[in-house]
Amino acid sequence: MSHNSTRTNHHRRMRMLTTAAAAAAVVLLPVGAASARGGGWVPWEAPTGITGYCGDTPVHVTFPINKEYVRELPLQPGTTDIQEFTGTLFVRYTTDAGASVLVNAGGPGMTITYANKDVETRSRGHYNFGVTPEQAAQLGVPQVFTTTGLIDYITHDDGTMTPIRIPTNVVDECAALGL
Repeated sequence: MSHNSTRTNHHRRMRMLTTAAAAAAVVLLPVGAASARGGGWVPWEAPTGITGYCGDTPVHVTFPINKEYVRELPLQPGTTDIQEFTGTLFVRYTTDAGASVLVNAGGPGMTITYANKDVETRSRGHYNFGVTPEQAAQLGVPQVFTTTGLIDYITHDDGTMTPIRIPTNVVDECAALGL
């Protein structure tokens, strides 16, 4: 297997693990954790131990400020899960060499999982994400990016992505790390 295939498979596994961890955190939280926020909101438990990549350089991902909340919304025809996110969330990217950036990723936004296993992601505010080089090319964004405004895209079950709306104000966080 080539280095790129290995890295692509690693990115897909990490993306699946991150999504699974986020989903598990929502499902496993006790009903009493809903806080005073009301309306079915529960604290979002950020995954740990995530490493993404800027090209071939590993970038460690942490969530030093997490006051993010999530709630389940009623299903619509053809959907299997709809989650809405809001709150305050900051993501820190750090390289092994010590470079670091802190970005606001607090949304608000939502994910919609369809019966065919496609997942649509919409964010109307601060948004931050890391994708594989192939996915970056499909969306027309840097590999790790931050943006504000409406972003809307679909991640297909095979890991490919389809942009619906990508804002023009996209910041390349790999460049901000000096990579």
